[in-house]
Amino acid sequence: MPEGCVVGGAGTARGQTTEQTTSVTRASCYIESLGVVSVAQRQSTGLWLRWLGVRFPSLTPISFSTSSSELPPHTGRRHETEDSGGHMRASRVVPVLVVLCLWPGVWSGQLGAWGVEGHHLIARIALSQMTPDATRAVQDLLGTEDFVACSTWADEVRPQRPETYNWHFVDIPYDQYAYNAGRDCPSSARGDCIVAELDRTRQVLLDATRAKDQQKEALKFLIHFVGDLHQPLHAIDNHDRGGNDVHVLLVGHPPPATGSLNLHTVWDTTLISQRGLDEAAYAERLIQEVRAHPLPVGLIDFAQWAGDTHQIAVQYAYAYAGFSPTGPPANPVELGTEYQAQGQLAVDHQLELAGVRLAAILNGLFAKRTE
Repeated sequence: MPEGCVVGGAGTARGQTTEQTTSVTRASCYIESLGVVSVAQRQSTGLWLRWLGVRFPSLTPISFSTSSSELPPHTGRRHETEDSGGHMRASRVVPVLVVLCLWPGVWSGQLGAWGVEGHHLIARIALSQMTPDATRAVQDLLGTEDFVACSTWADEVRPQRPETYNWHFVDIPYDQYAYNAGRDCPSSARGDCIVAELDRTRQVLLDATRAKDQQKEALKFLIHFVGDLHQPLHAIDNHDRGGNDVHVLLVGHPPPATGSLNLHTVWDTTLISQRGLDEAAYAERLIQEVRAHPLPVGLIDFAQWAGDTHQIAVQYAYAYAGFSPTGPPANPVELGTEYQAQGQLAVDHQLELAGVRLAAILNGLFAKRTE
């Protein structure tokens, strides 16, 4: 990390210097902290940030504060919605940089990120961006199964496949910038993490000697896990099981009829359902936005993407009043209308980004196969 960039410590926010710095310096610190060192990576990141400044002009930028609390050490916990009731686009200012990619969605109790509708939206966006060769190759592997419907298969088999449980997320500590395999992806009887599994599925699909059934399963996991990787609370740990232990109330909306609402669920499904659109209409709107404002995919780097998503969780999902880096508050948190509005914009962007990146992966995989 460059001199002057501080990850934690009293009086500094993640990525800030102790002195007020320029936007360019802040951007440089953050890019360096993510390990963006090559010219190609820097150019890709710069294009991404410029795009963020245009894509969602009403999204409030996050600025650096010199009164930030000291960031705590990591204790490692998980984040999946378990009860019934779980870069971003920045404005024209670069400070928002810290939050490079953030997108969420959510309001019913789903085990997998985004819920059924969110995963379907991502798959629909991907289909709109896939080449004819990739589309044919994917359908050849899936046979009679539908690409969009397959996007939730990994959640459906999870109860019968306990070794896949941890593949849906990665616990990057709140006070860290980026993914670290040794710290964040340990092997266990319930699997390691989403970053490692995505790398494995991609390799299986690249290997033409693999049995078709193996490649089909790898493809179905890939479709789902690319989506999961873009849900902010699937890439962070703040001693609250990815927001499952943060009970919330939504200003302007009645509480759930039964049980209580938690932060993870809000980002999984609630913010999506608040749009009030059916799946087809919502997908068409997002697809048209992607066509009007193409997203820069950059390098296909699952570890980097996990770090980007983590930053979104830090800057947006956890931007509620009374947040503490030591764990969840004792009482329910009110999420105001501004928080919800910002979250909806972030969700839209994250869904779009996941769909475009999924298409880029499949286009690349099957282009190489045909060659």
